[in-house]
Amino acid sequence: MPTYNFLNLSPIEFEELTRDLLQAHLGIYLDNFTAGRDSGIDLRHSTDDDGTLIVQCKRYQTYRQLKANLKEEMEKVKKLDPDSYIISTSAGLTPANKDEMIKLGYGYIKDGEDIFSRENLNNLLGLYPEIERRHFKLWLSSTEMLQSIINCSIINRSDFTEDEINNTIQRYVPNNSFNDAIQILQKYNYVIVSGNPGVGKTTLAKMLIFKYMEKGYQVVEISNDIEEGEKIFRKSDKQVFYYDDFLGSNFLDRSLNKNEDSRLVKFIKKIKSSDNKKLIMTTREYILNQARLKYEKLDSTNIEIGKCIIDLEKYSKLIKAKILYNHLLFAGLPKEYTNNILTDRKYKLIIQHKNYNPRVIEYMTFGLNQEVIKPDSYFKYFIDNLNNPIGIWKHAFENQISETSKYVLYIVLLSGYIFEQDLKPFFESIIKNESEKYGLEANRSELNKCLRELENTFIKIQKDYYGNNYVVFQNPSISDFLLNTLKEDLALIESLFIACPFFDFMFNIFHTSKLHPNEKRIQLQGKLLLIFEDLVLTKFDILSDRIKYNLMDDLQIIGRRSEINILNRLLKLSTFFELTASLNVVEFITNKLYTIDISAINGEDKETYIELIKNLANVIPFDENKIISEFYRATETIQELREFSKFGEIFSETYEDFLLENDSSIQSKAEVMIRWQFIELDKDSEEDLKNFLEDMETIESQLGYDLTEQKEEVKELLVGSDEYEPDEDDRDYYRGDTGHRDDEDTFIDEMFMTLKDF
Repeated sequence: MPTYNFLNLSPIEFEELTRDLLQAHLGIYLDNFTAGRDSGIDLRHSTDDDGTLIVQCKRYQTYRQLKANLKEEMEKVKKLDPDSYIISTSAGLTPANKDEMIKLGYGYIKDGEDIFSRENLNNLLGLYPEIERRHFKLWLSSTEMLQSIINCSIINRSDFTEDEINNTIQRYVPNNSFNDAIQILQKYNYVIVSGNPGVGKTTLAKMLIFKYMEKGYQVVEISNDIEEGEKIFRKSDKQVFYYDDFLGSNFLDRSLNKNEDSRLVKFIKKIKSSDNKKLIMTTREYILNQARLKYEKLDSTNIEIGKCIIDLEKYSKLIKAKILYNHLLFAGLPKEYTNNILTDRKYKLIIQHKNYNPRVIEYMTFGLNQEVIKPDSYFKYFIDNLNNPIGIWKHAFENQISETSKYVLYIVLLSGYIFEQDLKPFFESIIKNESEKYGLEANRSELNKCLRELENTFIKIQKDYYGNNYVVFQNPSISDFLLNTLKEDLALIESLFIACPFFDFMFNIFHTSKLHPNEKRIQLQGKLLLIFEDLVLTKFDILSDRIKYNLMDDLQIIGRRSEINILNRLLKLSTFFELTASLNVVEFITNKLYTIDISAINGEDKETYIELIKNLANVIPFDENKIISEFYRATETIQELREFSKFGEIFSETYEDFLLENDSSIQSKAEVMIRWQFIELDKDSEEDLKNFLEDMETIESQLGYDLTEQKEEVKELLVGSDEYEPDEDDRDYYRGDTGHRDDEDTFIDEMFMTLKDF
C-alpha cells in the first residue's frame, strides 16, 4: 500500500485527488463546487433518489489542526443540511480521533466510513493504481521515489538534491506542455523544450527527468557540449540525457564547439534509434531560430519534429493563477506577505499582468529577500519587478553584495559558465589590477567568501559528471542586467580584457558589427576596439583554453589541453572582426595561416580550415590551385572528401578545373575510401550504417559519382531494422481538470482565500 502524506499537493490538488478516488470508490460523479469561501462545500453529489452528498477536503498535517477547523466547519454544514457528509483529510487518524470527530459532527458524520484519513486514502490508491499514476506529482514526491533518485550512482549534480526535487514538484502546475513533451519522447526519444525566457522550460525538463528516473533511467547531465553525452553513452543502460540551454544560457554567446552541430545531429539520431535512451534539451526559441540560420546541420526537419514549445499565451488564467498560488503556498513566507497579496484581491493584478512570467513569480516567492522587502511593500515590489524584470537584480547588486563579488559576476558574464579552477586565476588577476587603481582590498580567502555570498542568489555552483565544480548564473535575467550595466563602464571592460587569461572568454559578449547591431552584446568601437584588437593579437599564443576534461575508464581528470588550437582561434578572429576594416587582423591571420601544414591537420580541423578559407576568400588573394591541391593530397577519409567538395562554393572555377583534370584519380580515391571504411564499419550499428549511407549520398551529389552499388550494400544491412517502440508504461499522465467548475473567477478567489489557513 502507498504511504503518501499528501503535503506536496496544494489544497486544490488534494481536492482533485479526493474527487477521483471517491468517484471510483463510491461509483458516483462528484462536482467540483465553489460558491463562496464560507459555503463549506468542496465536492458535491446530488440526485433525486439519494439526496445531497457534500465532501469537504482538509489538507492538514496533524489531527490537532483538523479538529480546530472542524468545529468552525460544522456550523456551515448545519446550514447546508446535507443528506450525507464526508470528510477527506491528509492528516493521520486513530480510531479514537474518528470517534471524536463523529461526536463533533452533529449527526452528519454518521460513522467512521464517512471519514477518509491519510491511511484510508493511501488504501484507495492501492486499489486504484491508475489514479495514482495520473496524479504524477504525488508519486514523484514519494519517499521511495526521492531515495531512488538521490541514491542513483550516476547523479552528482547539486540540482538533484531532495530539497530541490521537492521544491520543483511542489510548485509545478500540470499543463498540456507536459503531455506534449511526453508524446514527443515516446515517438522520437528526444525533445527540445523551447520557449521564451522564464516560461518554465527547465522546470518542465526536470519533471520529465523525474518521470524517467522513476522508471530506472540513469541521468547524464551535459554541461558543455554533446561530447560529454557521447562519452557516457552506455548501449545496454537505460539513460536520460539532460542538456539545459544547449545553445547558450543567455544568447548565442559563442559559436558552437568544433563540429558541435554535426555531432549534435548525429547524437540525436543515435538516441532516436535506441530503445532505452531519452534526450531532453532546452533552449530559448529565438536562440534556436538563430542557430538554425547559422548552422546548416541544425536547420533540418529532425530538429523541428522533436520540438515542444512552451507558450505563455496558451496558459489559461487558471493555470497562471495556480502557478502563483503554488509558489505562495510552498515558499514558506510569513502570513503578512501573503495577506498583502490577498487584500483587495491584488493577486488578480499579478495573474493578469502583461509581463506575467514564472521566473519572476519564483524570484518573488522562493527568492524573496525578506530583510529588504517588508510585508507592506510586498505587492508593490512584485508589480515593479513584473514591469521591469531586470530590476530584480539592481537593488541587490548595488546594495547587498561586496565590490569583489561584483567582479566574480562579471567574470561569469564573460565566460557563460566557468570552472572554479579557471575562476581563481581570472579573479586574482582582475583584483590585482583593480587594487592598483582603486585601492581594492582582498585576501587569499576572498574568492571563497564571494562564492558563499553569491550562491543561491546570483549564482549556483554545480558539478559536472566528473565531480568538478562550475559556476553559472541562477537565471538568464542576471546576464541581461549585468550586460546593461557593463556596457556603460568602458574602464571596467578594458580591465576585464587585460585581466582575462582565456581566449574564448574575450569574445562571448561583444561584437564589432556596425551593420548588424545586437542589443544582447556590447559593440566594441573606437579606442576600446583598438585596445581589444591589440590585446587579442598580442596574447594570441599566450591565452589559455577553457579547461577541458576527458572521460577515462577510472573517471579521472586528465587535465587542461596542452596544445593551442590555432585554426579554431583564427576562425574566431575571422568571424568576429570586420575584416575589410581590420587590416592588422587580416595580416595576422594570413601570417599564421601560412605556417600551417595542411597534411598535419586531422579530419575535424579540416572542416575548420575550410571555414577559415571561406571567410578570407574575399579579402586575401589566395593561390587557389595550391590550396585545393594540397588539401586534396591530405584527404584520407570519406568525411574529409566531403569537406574537400566545399571548395566548389569558395573557388568555383579553379575547383571545377581541378575536378576535370583529376576526375579518374578522385573517383578511384573515393572508391578506395568507401571500401576501406565499409570494412571498418560496425555492421551491427544501425546508426553507423545510416551515417555511412548519408556520407555516400553527399559525395555522390557533390562530386557527381555513381555510388549506387556501394549504397545498396549498406541498404541490405539496414533491411529489417526495427523502429523504436515506446515502453508499454509510457502514457499520458496529465489529464487536466475533468471536474466541473461553476465559475473560473470564483474558483480562483476561493483558491487564494485558502492561503489564509496556512
